Amino acid sequence: RVAEEYGIPANTLDPSISWKDVYWLQSISRLPVIIKGILTKEDAELAVEHGVQGIIVSNHGGRQLDGGPASIDALTEIVDTVQGRIEVYLDGGIRTGSDVLKALALGAK
Repeated sequence: RVAEEYGIPANTLDPSISWKDVYWLQSISRLPVIIKGILTKEDAELAVEHGVQGIIVSNHGGRQLDGGPASIDALTEIVDTVQGRIEVYLDGGIRTGSDVLKALALGAK
């Protein structure tokens, strides 16, 4: 969904992966399932609904997809959406100690 909103070419993503794959992962492992690449409140809610233990708010900025939103900009809305039901982590965009404090203040673990 985010890819479409930001004009990211569809061929950069694997269309065969779906939320059903979360159930498959959970069925073959006792390890916690943590989904990386969450950038919208809708995807955060889907992660909760599919029983994952955590999400990582992250993008591919500076590496593959320069047009996406900054992870820190998506963090507040996602933390508000999950309301403590799962762990929320932040990946990327951290350059200084104050960046870490900002992420923690916004609700990241």
